[in-house]
Order: sequence, then structure tokens, then C-alpha cells
Amino acid sequence: QSFYDQALRANPKFCKARVALGLKALESGNTAAAEREFGQSVADDPQCTEGYVNMAILQRKRGIEGNREALANLRRALAIDAQYLPAFNEMALLYLSEAADNEKKLDLAEVVCSQAQKINAGYAPIYNTWGLIDLRRGKIIDASAKFQRAIDRAKRKAGIYTAEEDIAQWRRVSEACDDQVFAAEAQAAAIEA
Repeated sequence: QSFYDQALRANPKFCKARVALGLKALESGNTAAAEREFGQSVADDPQCTEGYVNMAILQRKRGIEGNREALANLRRALAIDAQYLPAFNEMALLYLSEAADNEKKLDLAEVVCSQAQKINAGYAPIYNTWGLIDLRRGKIIDASAKFQRAIDRAKRKAGIYTAEEDIAQWRRVSEACDDQVFAAEAQAAAIEA
């Protein structure tokens, strides 16, 4: 935390440091302090997408009464950065949370997931959210596939591979080398002839 405090002493309007303090407060269970930090982050820097999204997360957790504010903050984040995937993910979760009262919200949530996936197919959290949507619809097999995609993308991003994946990668490299050796031998044979 002292690192973030130092950063804020150097620049009191430093968005990422202010948001990090909010996340630390949230981690320690101090929701009120987290909300103050997120609010301050966007007051100091109206371009702070992370601040808007984290405020929206807290607002959504309040239920329906917080969802209108949350949606407004997510729209602000996306107006600043139209490809900010955490905002898409939170928006889909917000629509999912409203789906108990309005089935059409599931359609909206799915559209948001689809759009996010088009921006970056490797963004793991969106597949987890999409899996929750499928689960709500009773599409267990589709949900399972989406959850597996989320796990695979998260592992890939973290550089974690199973032994099977390592062996498969080794085989692909080995086959590519064999192909290159075969091509070189064929070329040498053609030159000799």
C-alpha cells in the first residue's frame, strides 16, 4: 500500500494508484473506503475507466437500486475506451443479475459477451460470464464448454500448460521439423539430378 501512497503523493490524480487503494480496501472488507477511493479516482481523472468499472461492481452488488448507476458508469468507461473488456464483462453480469425479473436481459447479456469476444477472443472472464448465462438458460453443455474455454484462456495467458499440451506442442514442432528436413532432402535430390 505504501507504494500506492507514494505514487499519489507524487501525483494525487494518478488513477491506477487510487483504484489500487480502493481494491486493497475492498480486499480488507472496507467497502465504504473502496467506494470513496473509486469515486475519488473518477473525480480526479474523468478518463479513469478502472474507477468507473469498480464503482459499477459495487453498485451492482446493491441490487436493482444500484444497477442504474452501475450501467451509467459502465457506459462512461466504454465511452472512454470502447474496447475496455472489464466494462463489457461487468455489463453482462449486470444484465444477468436483472434476468430474474426480465428474461430479455439474458439476451442483452449474451450480446454483450458476443461483442466482447469479437474484440478479444482470448479474454477469459467473458467466457465465464457467458457460461453463467448459458447455465441460467439451462444449457448445461454449452455452459460447460464456455467454462472450459475460460479455463483454457486463463491458463494460456498465465503460461500454464498440462503435460498433454506440452506433448502436443512438441509433436507439432517435431512434425514441422520433419517436414523441413523432408523438403531440404527433396531439394538436394532435385539439385543432384
